[in-house]
Amino acid sequence: MNIPLTHDQEIITSDLYLMTILGTEQDMVALLSGSNVGTGTHHLAPHQTLLLLSSSRNQDPAATTPLGFIGRHTDQNPIVQHFDRPLCLIIALLFVVGLLRIISHDGTVLSGSMSTEVAITTSDGLSLQGEVSVAADATAMAVLSHPHPMFGGDMYNPLIDHLFLSLPERGITALRYNFRGVGRSQGEFGDGVGEQQDAAAAFKAAADLVADLPIWSVGWSFGADVSLSVDSDHLTGWIAIAAPLRILEPTSMPAGPDNRPTLLLVPEFDQYRSPESAIAETESWEQTSVVTIPGGDHFLGGKATVVTEEIVEFLHHR
Repeated sequence: MNIPLTHDQEIITSDLYLMTILGTEQDMVALLSGSNVGTGTHHLAPHQTLLLLSSSRNQDPAATTPLGFIGRHTDQNPIVQHFDRPLCLIIALLFVVGLLRIISHDGTVLSGSMSTEVAITTSDGLSLQGEVSVAADATAMAVLSHPHPMFGGDMYNPLIDHLFLSLPERGITALRYNFRGVGRSQGEFGDGVGEQQDAAAAFKAAADLVADLPIWSVGWSFGADVSLSVDSDHLTGWIAIAAPLRILEPTSMPAGPDNRPTLLLVPEFDQYRSPESAIAETESWEQTSVVTIPGGDHFLGGKATVVTEEIVEFLHHR
């Protein structure tokens, strides 16, 4: 069943996970009764993540869609406005439970509130917003590069946020930063070129903080391509999550011919670079491993723990 929609139409359904409405979980899944919801050349299949529909969560230009599910202001949300009183009470209860879960989480709260701000200055003189979360008895440091800035990408995107919180618990210090023109970072979008200077500056800042630890680049989507395109003496190696391999030709990316290890984590159902395609494109790369994330698409909703485990496993054996 195809349902044609225009920019000003809304989908109203009560068959959504309640935590989607609160906007506190990243694995937001729509249980649609139809086979898909048509939106021009794009569609949302049953059980695909709502990240594909949220204007603040598009991670790649090709995923642009006029639809949006925004749960930041629940009192203004058309879905919430159509719920009856008992269901609203349930939502309020879930909010309290979520808040208690945050408070009781061993002193760690969401979005890096236990972190320390980091000064990052690019080679062209821009000041970038960044923060670090230091692990006790750290064995490595991960520098996290976020998805596409022009499509809602920033250092608080769900997967980056999860890694920033989870890696220090596994003995890996994490540094995240905003590309130029994002958040409190100076400058404007650099079309993937200026962002390479940003990544290089973040790697240097990491080295200044932990001179005795191996430093790994960990980028997601656009951030993966950018970081794979940066040759930095400060890096021990690269980890690229759902890399489109489009910012530069894969054969031209500095990470390719380098003998430092590279790990490509490729979602099984990635819309922009399949595991088979990633293997073919990087066949000539040195010291490169390709690992498939089962059941995941490009946005990796519900797969953050799996991604974290793959990263930890890779780094702890280096």
